[in-house]
Amino acid sequence: MIPANELQVGNRIKAPVPPFNSIEEVEVITIDNNEIVVKIKGGQTGINPVNAQPIELTEKWLRDHGFQIMKLNDASFTNGSVVFYLYAKPGEAGWYEDRNYTIKCNYVHQVQYAYKKNCGQDFPLPPLA
Repeated sequence: MIPANELQVGNRIKAPVPPFNSIEEVEVITIDNNEIVVKIKGGQTGINPVNAQPIELTEKWLRDHGFQIMKLNDASFTNGSVVFYLYAKPGEAGWYEDRNYTIKCNYVHQVQYAYKKNCGQDFPLPPLA
């Protein structure tokens, strides 16, 4: 479960998706105490907030979302506007832009929040497939 104070509209999370309740990446549309409405392939659905799961920030997730290894070293990834460094400890990553600001994040929704707060725009991600 993700703490309610960490979720915001636009976040990418994992949640059970009908009709078979398979766990998939979804995007948050609205949030209230009893339901989170999320965008899924072909529409939207409501989920119980206790079923919202964070997406761990990993090399596989970065690659699957358009990031590529930079030539600096094998732990640096970019999508053209954001650079991530994956550290030796699993689940810890940093990002920076022109300000050389670095933040540790374990999960994608934490990166989305930090990016929006510090850059004033949504974190650049491709649309859900």
